[in-house]
Amino acid sequence: MIYLSIDIETSGLDHNKAQVLEFAAVLEDTSKNIPLANLPFFHAIFSYTRIEGDPVALKMNSELIAKIARGEGMSWADACISFGKFLYNNGFIVNKQGLYTINVAGKNYNKFDDRFLQNTPFLHLFKAHSRTLDPAILYAVPTDDKLPSLEECKRRAGLEPKVAHTALADALDVIELIRLSEVFKEDGH
Repeated sequence: MIYLSIDIETSGLDHNKAQVLEFAAVLEDTSKNIPLANLPFFHAIFSYTRIEGDPVALKMNSELIAKIARGEGMSWADACISFGKFLYNNGFIVNKQGLYTINVAGKNYNKFDDRFLQNTPFLHLFKAHSRTLDPAILYAVPTDDKLPSLEECKRRAGLEPKVAHTALADALDVIELIRLSEVFKEDGH
């Protein structure tokens, strides 16, 4: 199966008010055994003249905001063009509506990332299939009262439980967790 592990970093939790600061998509093809460090990826930090958000999110993303302040971000228009080229160059096909249709993996993608991305120009570029792969379901245990966090999934997988909270590192973590899951191992990969 081919999928994109997608992650974003934002200036807050409210998808109607906060801004997407960073976006990453890492391409995984489960039929190949490509080292994580060699997987094709797209990464963008977005330019803003003003950033508004929640204090906790702004503090957590302070290094990212410093990059934006130094002018290291790109416009949404440039990001859309670059991401479209990335999708095309990696064999994704445009559907009848003119959108790239992709399989998506991501921690909380449906409840968080997708809601934010629906408010961006990326809305006009790609559509995720209705079912997404969240690694939390692969690491849930019967005694859980909610799905485990990315940190807890890493702990249960035997990895260092530190979460970087950067889009690219978190997207790579999702792929690593899927690769290490018992379901994936039992499937013969």
